[in-house]
Amino acid sequence: CAHLPSYSRKMACGLTISEAHIDRLFARCETYFDSSKTKRDVLALSRFHTLGLDVDQYISPDGTAGLEIKIEGTIATTFRGATYNTPLIIWLPIAYPYVCPRFFVPTSGNLRVRSNHAIVSEDSGMCNFPYLRNWSETNDLLSCVTFLQKEFSRAPPLYASKSVPAPKPSRPSVPPSSATRSPAGPPPAAPVPIPQRSSSLPSKDVTPKQLMERYLQTILPAYYQQTAKDIDREFSHQRKLARHHDRITETIDALRTRKLELDRRKTVVRDALPRLDSAIREMEQESDTSSVQVVADSPLQQQLVDVVAEDAAISDVLYQLSRAFERDHVQTDEFLKTTRMLAREQFFSRALARKIEAALQQQ
Repeated sequence: CAHLPSYSRKMACGLTISEAHIDRLFARCETYFDSSKTKRDVLALSRFHTLGLDVDQYISPDGTAGLEIKIEGTIATTFRGATYNTPLIIWLPIAYPYVCPRFFVPTSGNLRVRSNHAIVSEDSGMCNFPYLRNWSETNDLLSCVTFLQKEFSRAPPLYASKSVPAPKPSRPSVPPSSATRSPAGPPPAAPVPIPQRSSSLPSKDVTPKQLMERYLQTILPAYYQQTAKDIDREFSHQRKLARHHDRITETIDALRTRKLELDRRKTVVRDALPRLDSAIREMEQESDTSSVQVVADSPLQQQLVDVVAEDAAISDVLYQLSRAFERDHVQTDEFLKTTRMLAREQFFSRALARKIEAALQQQ
């Protein structure tokens, strides 16, 4: 503790966190929901020798009071090459770790809270950062304090004012903070007020059940709000799933209709295959007797026969192509491309046939 200012050194060395000290303090307050985890999390802060442990009365904004574990002291922060002892107070609610702890940066003397600080309230000195907003029972105190140490080193929460305004009569004065700063550099900023305290202990008539009801009344509004958000999010997901379900159902119906059409065509083809085989056999049998061969007398006449045969073949191809297009066996772009090509060839064949006919007539 020799490296700390005298005020902080007295507090740190006098309130060292130890396992035996934790057990004694826990015996003085109400039973925590999860005492074993609470003790482990508190004991993990023993590496911060400037933090002390005690039991004190916490008065919530709604007026309810109860004894809670209080961790108070300073954490070392470095700003612009200088080391400062930033004051910090941590209150552990009885419902911890199912309810997040409360972190405060108190003020004293001429130390004031910087306005518009990222995580420290200028009015109450209460800390609010993402780790607390997303709190779950698996979180721990050490991660919170480590984050605050880094954040306060980046942006100190306190500054030294030239004059100290008179305390407001409606708010009890805050006890002197244990944080002092090193000689060099501005002090880190810390949020001002801490929760209201009362020197009187709770009435003996307050039972643990009543304390539990008070804490539940504090917890349940936030729980209900979060549950309502979760329900709205799930309903939104349900609506999206319903829309996707309708699209999938329409696609399945279209595929079923397509399958029925394909099955019908498959049946037609299967029924036509025997007739086609029979017709092929008949044509093969008649090919030897019914075939006619055209023999030309001159090369020019043979060329005319070839050109006329080509013209007739192209006509047959165009006819079959149009039938295939009508039955959706050929795509539109492929049909148009093939038709243009065949029509061009047929045009040249017919033109050539006319020239040959003219030449034959002159002979």
